[in-house]
This record gives sequence, C-alpha cells and structure tokens, in this order.
Amino acid sequence: MPTTTGSGSRIRKHMRRGSCGASKANGMRMRERIATCATPTRMRGPAEFRERTSAAIATTDMRTRTASTTIALFSLAFAGAGVWTGCTDLRTDLPAATTGGPKVHPDGWVTPASSEFHGNVIRANGWDMSSCQSCHSAKFTGGTSGVSCTTCHTEPTGPENCITCHGSSTSPAPPKDIDGNTARSARGVGAHQVHLAGTSTSRQVTCTECHNVPGRVTTAGHVDSALPAEVPLNGMFARWPTTVTPSPTYNPTSLTCSGTYCHGNFTNGNPANDVVWNGAAGTGAACGSCHGTTSGTNNVLKAFPKTSANGGTHPNNTNCDWCHSATVDNAAKIINATKHVDGTIDLFRITTQADCGHCHGSATNAAPPRDLSKNTAVTFRGVGAHQSHVAALTAQTVRCTECHKVPTTLDYAGTDGHMDATAGAEFMWNDTLASRATIGATPVPAYDSSAVTCSNTYCHGAFTNGNPTNVVTWNGAAGTGAACGTCHGDPNQTTNPLKAMPKNTSNGGTHTTNANCVACHNQTVDVDGNIINPANHINGKANYWGLSEDF
Repeated sequence: MPTTTGSGSRIRKHMRRGSCGASKANGMRMRERIATCATPTRMRGPAEFRERTSAAIATTDMRTRTASTTIALFSLAFAGAGVWTGCTDLRTDLPAATTGGPKVHPDGWVTPASSEFHGNVIRANGWDMSSCQSCHSAKFTGGTSGVSCTTCHTEPTGPENCITCHGSSTSPAPPKDIDGNTARSARGVGAHQVHLAGTSTSRQVTCTECHNVPGRVTTAGHVDSALPAEVPLNGMFARWPTTVTPSPTYNPTSLTCSGTYCHGNFTNGNPANDVVWNGAAGTGAACGSCHGTTSGTNNVLKAFPKTSANGGTHPNNTNCDWCHSATVDNAAKIINATKHVDGTIDLFRITTQADCGHCHGSATNAAPPRDLSKNTAVTFRGVGAHQSHVAALTAQTVRCTECHKVPTTLDYAGTDGHMDATAGAEFMWNDTLASRATIGATPVPAYDSSAVTCSNTYCHGAFTNGNPTNVVTWNGAAGTGAACGTCHGDPNQTTNPLKAMPKNTSNGGTHTTNANCVACHNQTVDVDGNIINPANHINGKANYWGLSEDF
C-alpha cells in the first residue's frame, strides 16, 4: 500500500489492526463499507469463495481525493487447498506473491515446479477456473486485479485453451498428458500422436473421431467426471460400415480398442483385432493386424484380406498393386496414406478389358488364364475352357456376357453377381447362346458347381436334331468338351462327317440322311467336315447354300 501522511497512516494502521471504518485527514474523506475484511478465514470451497468475493465487491465503495493514495478493500489468496480473504495492496505484479504483508497468492503460484503452482490448485479444485474470473474477468484479461492471464496464456481462449492442460503449442493432444507424462506407455499419452499426426500408412485422425470435443472447459462430458477420459468412438473412422457394421468400444481397464473399422472390422478384415492403446510403437497397426490374413511370412501376405479359402470373398491374387496401384506399390508398401483406412476401397475403374485383367486374364484378354489365384492350367476351375470359348477356332467368339454378368464397376454389395460370394463365379446365362430356342427344343441351361459341368445348353447340343443329353465338363481335358459328335445327334460314328451328323429321320430326327455336310453347308465346312467359317457355326442359325435362318 502506498505511503500516506496524516490520517492516511492512521487508516492504514486501522486496517492492519482489522478495524474497518471511516477517517478524515488533510481534507480527504473516505467512506468504506467492507463486509469481510482483514481476518484470515479458510473457506469451505469454490462456492463460498465466489459468494464472498461477490459480497465484498458489492459492499465496497471507496472514494479518494488523492490519486496517489490506493487502499485495497479486500484480497483473495489460495493457500494450499484453501482460500483466504483479507485486506492488502493491489499490486501490479500479481499473480506472483507479494513480499511482506498479506499475499494474494502463495510464493509458488507461477512456478511450475512448485506444489503451490496455480495449475495444481486449479486441478485440485476440479478444473473450476471461475474463481480466477472473479478478479481477472470472464475472459481472463485483467478485471479488477488489472493483471491479465493472457500474458502467459497467449492462445485465443486464454487459460481455457486445450494445451493449458494437455498437449503443446503445436498439438492439443499428448504428449504431454495432464500429469506431465510424455512416454507412450502412459495412459494419457498412448498413441495420440500416431493418430493426430498421421503416419506413412494412414491419414490424420481428428479428436472428434474418438472424443466429444468440448466448446469450453466446462462443457458436459469434459472435466465433469474423474479420469480416465471418455472415449465414445462416435466418429466415422471407427464406425465406417462396409458389408459389416462396426460397434467400436474402448475398455478403460485393459486400455484396448475393439470392433473398430480403422483396426480391422471391415469386409474381409480382422474384426477380432483388439488394439492396445499404450502398446509399443508399431504394434497397433502392423501389417496383418487389420486384414484377415495374419499368418503370412511377409508384409504382402500379412496384409492380404480374407480370401474365399479363408471364409472371405477377396480374390486369391496377392499382387495388391494390380488392383490398388494408387495405394500400394508392388511390394505392398503404402504410397498414398490418404487412400488407406479411408472408408473407401480405392481401385482402378473398369472401363476397358485391360482393367478386368488386373484380377483375371491379361491386358489383351479379360478371361483366364490367369485365374484369381494366378493358375493357368485348364484343370483349375477358374481357368477351365475359358480360352476355348473367348478365342474359339471352330465357333464364333463367345462373349463373357453369355455366361456371366459383366459389371461396369466392382461391387461389394452383392447386387450384380460380381465378387459377392464365397463359392465360384456365378453362371447367369444372361445372353441367348446357351438358351436359344430352336424347333422342338427350348433349353434351360444349368451349371453344376460341384461337378463343374454344363448341361442342357444350345451351344452344346440342346437344339433341333442335336444331343440334348450332352453334359460338358468345364475343366476337362482340351478337346473333349466339344469334340465332333458330342453336340450333334449321331455321336456313334467313327469319322468326323458322320459324328457331326445331326439326328436324321432314321434316328428319330428330322434331318436328311445325307451325310455329305458340304453339299448344304458349304459356307461353314469343307468336304472333310472341317469348320472353315466359325462365324457360321453355333450361331443360332442354320447356314446352308449361302442362306441363314432360324431352325
């Protein structure tokens, strides 16, 4: 308190003795109305602190005629876990403690290493900073104390900024946590930075993905309950639906996240993956921990999604870059983190036949060989007689759409018959080659996935004067599926022209008994019965004498 003369000294003396009243000196008149003054009194908590502060301010009326005379009406100081009231000087060096006489704050108030550091007191008070606002204003910019907290707390929200309690000036998330820990093994630190900063394998994760981010310190769900922090996992990063719908949870006892999209609960993933929040670096998202195949011997195999052989639907092709070239390289190394763990299957667009070759076939042929497992032998179901159909020598080229529904885009929803089942590919007979009706024959084609056979198809005998009982083994030896005589109605002969003879009148058919095919079908065969124009064979027409008509 500044030194005065005359009755000013007596006023100061009276105040130090605990007497609050009115005095006159040298023409100066002063009125004081002080509700609580001088006597140190320990308060029972923040509520009483605020109550007494408001009462003191409301009942104080100080008028002076001498500008150099400053008399403090009251002061408040935290001491340990308690709050004290008394009369003292209002000093410009607050919140540091004064030297000599009553103190507004303890000596260690602005010393982080001190047990009396104001952060420790505020934490012990349940993070309630409303007591500070009584003197420093609602925005902590000075108030009645004239001392601004924003001198040190320079962030826009002052002391209420996130980094006041956790994180740093560059990141609001730990390290450090609210206990000052920086080690990953600490619960409050854990894998925060791996998520918020992003890695070479995934994008940045915002705080709202896992937490309810408050608008203010006192927002419900923030500091209104004991540690640890709530982790509701309400963001899409943990809940992104694929053909499965994740139900993510966090276990505060085991410190594990489970059932999350971001750690394996997706189509062909590893939904049983439980990630330890404060585990060693690199263990939470190691290759294979999220995808469905975790027993591989290298990163490519470890990162492999669950295939049909393992109860999944992903192709067996382990060349990830064939389909995901914008995400990984040929060593399965992530080259674009924004396309990994992003809720989207990032693939090439199917616009040409070459695109289909990413999974099966090649750049020049969409059909196997190669199949999804990179097999090329005709004995494999995925290879079979594909090339005999799409590059036939004795018949017109068979389009993929004759047997399958060819997608325009990859589909995991199961709506177009592509990549939607755990068994082999579907045979849908969408076009007319297998089901073309002729006189006296209306085929209903069928494919037996167990026996791997086709039956009752126009293209293999179910036509007028044909062999409707012909059952063709899809992955049989080359040349056996469409040998002369297997499709036509007279398969008991020994030479090609006779074996290829349709069922004639003597065999219950309607075809003439003339076995000289070239006599009528000279645009299709030669004198030995060899096909000379594949476009005129198995085309749904009877081509004869240069004419073509349905039969």
